[in-house]
Amino acid sequence: MHDKLIFDYMNKDDVCSHVEVDLTTKQILCEDFTDVKHHLVFAKRPHTIDNLNFFFQTRCFPRGREDEKDILEFLGLRQYNPLDIVRKTHGAMHKDFCWIRFEGETLKWEDVNPKNS
Repeated sequence: MHDKLIFDYMNKDDVCSHVEVDLTTKQILCEDFTDVKHHLVFAKRPHTIDNLNFFFQTRCFPRGREDEKDILEFLGLRQYNPLDIVRKTHGAMHKDFCWIRFEGETLKWEDVNPKNS
């Protein structure tokens, strides 16, 4: 298991927030590169694990959807876990241009844009 979770929250190909989470101590470091509130991981919320989990939930399909099991199966997942889901989908949605790039990935917006699917 990795002891850190590191990712960038992107708007197209621009980094809006860089987040590093120590999974052992639950300490979160977040650096923002924009003032656009809806392009930030935490906006004005405290940097807590609960708020990070809330953020991941906002980048997923809603829990309890009629086709939830089908979507999870398509993603290769057994249960609804927002972090696992965004690791597969990068949190990319049809409604905006924001998405999540995890450490070690070299993806660009055109690679994850759901409108290209």
